[in-house]
Amino acid sequence: MAENQESTQQAEAGAQDTAQETSTLLTGEQQEEQAPDEGQKPEGEDAKEEKPKEDNAVPDTYEIKMQDGFTLAEGQQAELDAMFKDMGLTQAQAQKLADYYMSGMSKQQAQTLAAWQKQQEAEVAAARADAEIGGTALNESLGFAKAAMDKFGGEKFRAELEAHGMGNNAEMIRLLARVGRAMQGDTLVTGHKGGREKTAAEVLYPNLP
Repeated sequence: MAENQESTQQAEAGAQDTAQETSTLLTGEQQEEQAPDEGQKPEGEDAKEEKPKEDNAVPDTYEIKMQDGFTLAEGQQAELDAMFKDMGLTQAQAQKLADYYMSGMSKQQAQTLAAWQKQQEAEVAAARADAEIGGTALNESLGFAKAAMDKFGGEKFRAELEAHGMGNNAEMIRLLARVGRAMQGDTLVTGHKGGREKTAAEVLYPNLP
């Protein structure tokens, strides 16, 4: 009798062990979560502590790193310091704002230069295709124009033509070429031997008194 009771108890215990081994999360009993050991930090806590804190201080003066091609004019640093401080910007925020402004200006300058170069290419093409001064007559027209420019224009006039791109303008070349042609062998006879060359006004406006 005792042996039968002991065998029954062992069978029940084995059945319980088997049930525990084959249980799933949904069908088994909910297990108690183990509390973390004292001193053990939750996952990610170390990373939070190691992350450096951003400096939120508002400085009295700002050290702005200028991009290539940009410089501060005299007195502009003080103006920037006052403006950034009034806005409550940190050093990092002020630098970010300055970088954004300089990048925008660089793009704008590049677009302006590209548009100017495109315009000059169009001016050259128009001069080459002009019926009077272009085509096979271009070199001759330029020769007359340069002769007039050298005689009546001077270095300042030449510099202005280069600065504004007017040296490629068909109308400017036409005007100077006509002056240059009118200058060829055109002298005003006087009572003296030889004579004198006409002035630019006399060449351009021969009918003036």
